[in-house]
Amino acid sequence: MKRLTLEILSILAIIIGLILIGIGFTRKAIHEVSWGSLVVGYAIFAIMALGSSIVNSIYALFGYRGPKMELVNIAKLGVLFSIATLISAFLIKFAGVSRPLDFWKIYVYFNPDSRIAWMTLLYTILLIFLIVKLVFFIRVGSIELVRPLKWIKLVIAALVLITTILAISNLAQIYGSIIAIPGWYGLLAPYFIAIAILLGASGQALFIMLALRGKTELIQFLSRYYGFILALMLPILAFFLLWNIVTARYSTAWLTYSEIVTGVYSLGFWVVVVVLGIIAPFILALYSFTTGKYLPVILASILVLITSSYNMYLQIIVHQLKALEPLAGVIREASYTITGSEILIILGSIIIWPALYVLAIQLLPLMPGEKPSRLYIFK
Repeated sequence: MKRLTLEILSILAIIIGLILIGIGFTRKAIHEVSWGSLVVGYAIFAIMALGSSIVNSIYALFGYRGPKMELVNIAKLGVLFSIATLISAFLIKFAGVSRPLDFWKIYVYFNPDSRIAWMTLLYTILLIFLIVKLVFFIRVGSIELVRPLKWIKLVIAALVLITTILAISNLAQIYGSIIAIPGWYGLLAPYFIAIAILLGASGQALFIMLALRGKTELIQFLSRYYGFILALMLPILAFFLLWNIVTARYSTAWLTYSEIVTGVYSLGFWVVVVVLGIIAPFILALYSFTTGKYLPVILASILVLITSSYNMYLQIIVHQLKALEPLAGVIREASYTITGSEILIILGSIIIWPALYVLAIQLLPLMPGEKPSRLYIFK
């Protein structure tokens, strides 16, 4: 009865989310800036999915299982999280374009010189690889495989990781190659990879640990595991963030970076991004790593997800608000306010995100010890 209830609630949530996205799509407005909150939402989901795939590779590719095969038990849940998150990114992407029904033309009339086209292709390939990987884990299991199947698992995991790194690098270069926006221009790949791993680990910690509630020993290991990843990556993110600021200080990028660091957005930057987004999660994650308690790493994950969204808002939108016109030699200024249609589209995708995850858990044998019994891959 509980399973049926969760299935019905998940389907209803997905329908509500699609309705909200549909309403938002029909009411879209044109902004002074080219890329608004929909791009921010899309970037957050896409980067999180990519980071989740990197975290999954710790077991799938590099072979670390945990002292009692803990990562083996959550392997399918980790892949599912990447899939659900990437689908949510695609939903925002579809809703963000003017003619979503013509989306197929990106593949048919592929432009190899367009980084946007490469982004779409790489994410599509990654989604296919992730689905193949999940089906493989469901069918043959993810514990001790015979030698030929181990090689298949390694090949699939390697393809996923390679595609992931290519997709993150391409996404970073979409921004980093645009000279007209000095705040974007530069080497952003390390910064994006650090954010991706943080978001991926935080999302997994939140979704997987809640799905496994009641499994005390496994939760304790995951608290230390995700706590370690967050405690490791947060100082690395702080380093790259400082690197970007110092580099910008001696370039035209300071035009907008000054607004973030010392100007009108400085309070949000120092309080939300630095204190609540780096320092507080680091302390909480380190505490979970040393004690095995799950609540601190859950709180750290929530803080990372929220503050990273605000950080991406600053990085993507604020840098578009001021730009130096090279030929005219003047500063071009713009304004931006999020619209109700953007809120509806993002809210719909956020609702669909966990609903897809819960529905898949009810339909597929993804929990520790579960095996397929119907239609090849279903419970």
